[in-house]
Amino acid sequence: MLTILVIEDNYGDFVLMQEYLNDAFDECTIEKSADLTEAIPLLTFKKVNVVLAHLTPQEKEDLSRLENFIQQVTHIPVVLIAGINEVKFAVQSLQLGVQDYLTKDDLNPKLLYKTIQFSLERIRFQFKLQKSEEQYKLLFQKNPLPMWMYDVETFRFLQVNEAAIQLYGYSETEFLSLTLLDIRPESEHQQFLQKATSFNAGVVKNVGRWNHRKKDLSIIAVNITTHDIELDNKSCRLAIITL
Repeated sequence: MLTILVIEDNYGDFVLMQEYLNDAFDECTIEKSADLTEAIPLLTFKKVNVVLAHLTPQEKEDLSRLENFIQQVTHIPVVLIAGINEVKFAVQSLQLGVQDYLTKDDLNPKLLYKTIQFSLERIRFQFKLQKSEEQYKLLFQKNPLPMWMYDVETFRFLQVNEAAIQLYGYSETEFLSLTLLDIRPESEHQQFLQKATSFNAGVVKNVGRWNHRKKDLSIIAVNITTHDIELDNKSCRLAIITL
């Protein structure tokens, strides 16, 4: 059973929305709220699948109210109902996390059905992606092998795991202020730079055995395996260290 919360302060417009939704879905429960503030406690006590929100003039002027609302209902898609001349407001709302927006004059059962179904699918996909990223981060941080990610152009460390911190003696903050050259003996810098430019992007590759310098200046010989990945929409390289 789909439960839809309609945020609408005009009762006549709510009734029209209710009729459209009943035509669009064979079975659905429709809840009503006059504004965002009234909606928040209602969402605490009822399981709502999607929110259709036509905001009050005050809420449109103070977008922080909408931002606060979205932050509290990250697991529920919010579809904005906007006026035909409110494109700028609609775009700002999308930037805050609204899943979609519809113009009030274009509403009809078919459009509402498509928009709601699309928003539900998108929020499910986003949730799965978030869970996948969380699991990946946990696997990275708790891996017993030292690992780090670095920028392929500057060689600056972007992320390091706990095992790398323990092995090399640098804190995470110290690591992130360094580059790969900083942990190598100066005598091997030129060799490293020549090798780095020949790596094949996207390929898992054992790049050989190298000398690394720890924080206490001692030298250790390590084997390195690399693979190119995306991190925050930026190309970087993952390195796995074995002794």
